[in-house]
Amino acid sequence: MQRILVVLRAATDVETLRQRFRPSVAETHEMAVCYVLPDNEQGIGAMVEAQRRITVSLRRALDQRAERIAIFVVTDRDGDSVDACARDWGATVVDP
Repeated sequence: MQRILVVLRAATDVETLRQRFRPSVAETHEMAVCYVLPDNEQGIGAMVEAQRRITVSLRRALDQRAERIAIFVVTDRDGDSVDACARDWGATVVDP
């Protein structure tokens, strides 16, 4: 089974999430989100808030399927990057 890491770099609407996490893919592959915080957002509070927003959006877009999608938040600086997230999660495909 492939592990697909979907990279998000900005707020994403529900329809875009539905397209990126199509049932035909999400049902047959393990999927996760790696959200890159904008440069003007910092700290653990911003990371937790971003994770909450993404969780709500995924639930609206995917209903119960959203519960099977891991969510990671990175700053893309100071060694906290998409590459590190992909490596640590064991992604086989990174969808930028």
